[in-house]
Amino acid sequence: MTPPIVSILVPVYNGEKYLGMLIDCLIKQTLTNFEVIFVDDQSEDNSLQIIEYQASLDTRFRVLKMPKKGGNAVKGIKYGLNYCNGKYFFYMSQDDLIEHDTLEKLVTTAELQNVDAVIPDMEWFFANSPNNRRTTLPNGLNYDSIIDGTTAFKLAMPWKIHGFYLRKTYLLREVGYDDSYLTGDECNSRKYLFFCNRITFCQTTFYYRQDNTSALTKVFRPHIIEDIYSYVHLLEFMYQNSFDREFIKKWHQHTVDLIFYYRRMAEQNSATLDDTDKKSAQNILYEARSRLLKFSRNSRLFKGYLRLLRKSKINWQ
Repeated sequence: MTPPIVSILVPVYNGEKYLGMLIDCLIKQTLTNFEVIFVDDQSEDNSLQIIEYQASLDTRFRVLKMPKKGGNAVKGIKYGLNYCNGKYFFYMSQDDLIEHDTLEKLVTTAELQNVDAVIPDMEWFFANSPNNRRTTLPNGLNYDSIIDGTTAFKLAMPWKIHGFYLRKTYLLREVGYDDSYLTGDECNSRKYLFFCNRITFCQTTFYYRQDNTSALTKVFRPHIIEDIYSYVHLLEFMYQNSFDREFIKKWHQHTVDLIFYYRRMAEQNSATLDDTDKKSAQNILYEARSRLLKFSRNSRLFKGYLRLLRKSKINWQ
C-alpha cells in the first residue's frame, strides 16, 4: 500500500456543527493521496459518531481517542503526530476549511521547490461576510520567494506569516510540541520555521474560522492567560539562539504589555468567573510574571521590571 504523501491532523472536541463541512472539503481535494487523522478529546456531542462513520466509509480517514482528557488542541496534536505516516504534515481545526486544490498546490510546491515549509494565503473566515480580512504575502515577497528560517521566524512573531502551513513530518517531530500550555501550537509554528532551511509561499487559501463562538479561544477562561507562557518561551528561544538584541527587546516589551492586557481581561470578565476560576487566573498570571521577571534578569532587560513587580495583581470587582 502506497503511504500517504500528507497527513492532515484534526483535533476534535464537540465539533458536530462544523465537521460535515470539513469532511466535505477534504473528500473534494484534487490531491487524493492523503490521510486524515482525527483526535477526539472525549467529545460530549455527536462528533465521535460523525468521524467514526466517515472512517468506516473511507480508509483515508482514521480516528484516535485521547487516552485521557487533554483540554486543548495542542495536546491532541502532540498525541496524533505519533501516528502520522505522511511525508508532509498539515494541521486543521475542526471548523477550518481549505480550497479544493490546496493540498495539491502545497505538496506540488514543496516537491518542486525542495522546501521545508509552504505557506498558503489565509482568510480570517466569517461565513456570512463578503469582506473577510486576508493574510497573504509579507511585504517585498512573491510566491516564488525562498526565505530562510530566521527571516521566517521574525515574520511569524507578529503573524505576518501565519501558523497554518505545510511542514515536513520528520522535522516537526524533531522540533516537537510543548503541550503544557494552551498556545503551545502557536509557539511550535514559529520555532519550526526557525529550523527550516528553505520556506516558500503558495497562492491558495486556508480559511481560519472566526465565527465559532464556542471555540476555546473565544471565551475568556483562566487558561487563556497561558498565552503569556508562549511568549516567554519564545523570548528564551531567541536569547539562546542569539537573535539581535533590538528584536528581543521589542518582543520583551510586547510580553510585558501582555501581562497587563490579560490582567484587564480578567478584571473585565470578573462577573463570569467563580472563586476557583479567579484563583486560577491569578495563579497563572503570577507564574507568567515570575517567568518573565526571571528572563528579564538573565537577559538584563529591565524596561517594565518595576511595573511587573508592583502592578500585576488582579483587582476583582
